[in-house]
Parts: sequence; C-alpha cells; structure tokens
Amino acid sequence: MILLALTMGFFAESFRESIVNHEKEEDYIKSMVMDLQADTAAFRTAVNRFNNNADIIDSLFASLRIGDRSNTTEIYFKGREVLLAYYRLWYNNRTFDHMKNSGNLRLIRQKDVDDSITWYYKRLKYIEESIELLIPRHLAVSQISNLIIDT
Repeated sequence: MILLALTMGFFAESFRESIVNHEKEEDYIKSMVMDLQADTAAFRTAVNRFNNNADIIDSLFASLRIGDRSNTTEIYFKGREVLLAYYRLWYNNRTFDHMKNSGNLRLIRQKDVDDSITWYYKRLKYIEESIELLIPRHLAVSQISNLIIDT
C-alpha cells in the first residue's frame, strides 16, 4: 500500500511538472514571437535604409556620368550621405539567451521548431560578426573620403 502511494505521488509530481513545463514553453514561445516581431521591424528599417542608400548611389553615378560640373554641390552631398551612412543592425535575442543559459531550450518539444530557432540565432550571430568586420573598413573609407572631399 505504501509502495502504491509513493508511486502515485511520483506520477502526480511528474504530471504537475509536465503541466508547468508546458506552460513555460508557451510563455517562452510568446516572448520569442514578440522578439521576432521586433526583429522584423528592425530588419525592415535596415532594408529601407540600404535601399535608400542604393538609390542615392544610383543617383550619384547618374550625376557623375552626365559630367556637368554645375551639379557639384549635389554630387558632394550625395557622396557624403552615402559615405557616412552606416546602420547598425540590432536584433533581440533576450528570450533565446535566457532559454539557452537556463537550460530551458529543452522545453521546446518539437525538434524541428527547436532546430529552426537555433539556426535563426546562429545566422544572426554570423551576420553580427560580418558587420563587425565591416566597421573598420567603413571607418577607413569615411576617413579617406573626408580627405578627398575636404581638399
């Protein structure tokens, strides 16, 4: 009888823990969705800025091809705008980091979802590292452009 009571107690505890873990999983997923919505907005802003810079570059090249020296002010300001344009891509990984550091990634029961989440954040880390490599080059180009344009 005592054995049956102990066994039932373990089953009840296991069942309760399963319910709590399921609730945590739902909370983490909701939080991650909010993170992804913020990321989507940040990426849209970055894409718009990059597209705007591409338009400015196209306009700058068109102005340079004309060869008309009367538009040097326009060329100057377009060149400065493009050379000084820098946008840092920010993303929100607070939920993922919390889950990873606390060992709660295990709460995601669907393997394909877990794999997709991990892949997404690894790709973001790769993008961040790539951007970090570009920063010194961007600064060097800006310094050289300052010397060229200011002379």
